Amino acid sequence: MVAVFIGLFNITRGMAAAGGKGSSYANIAFVLCVALIAGLITSAGLELGTTEATSAAGGVTLMGVAVALGSSFQIVLGLTMVLIGIGIVFDKNLHIVVAAMAIITGGILLIASCVEIDSLGLAGWIGFVLTGLVLDALTLRVKN
Repeated sequence: MVAVFIGLFNITRGMAAAGGKGSSYANIAFVLCVALIAGLITSAGLELGTTEATSAAGGVTLMGVAVALGSSFQIVLGLTMVLIGIGIVFDKNLHIVVAAMAIITGGILLIASCVEIDSLGLAGWIGFVLTGLVLDALTLRVKN
């Protein structure tokens, strides 16, 4: 997961540095990618810390904090994907279908974090994976 977010980090950094019409959206997405990477590493550390907890209550507390980080993670990821999509629409640096995929995926992730429909959350994460693959493939294609 960290590698995927580093890929998004590089895509948004490039869009922000290009200075196009969508650079302001990409710049915000860039900052959110940094927060996602830091949050992911922190959450993983807390989950691993539960194995070293001296008491069951301490382990439960650590796991509770890790789960709380995970629930806000989906909201930030949804916002990031929407901002990346909007940045692509304004910059026109990648195909418009990728922008639509990012915006729809981000919207699904945001909605799924507010309602209790498991299949919607699953659809959002599958959309994130597909959007990430398409973004990376098109970015590599553009650079070659």
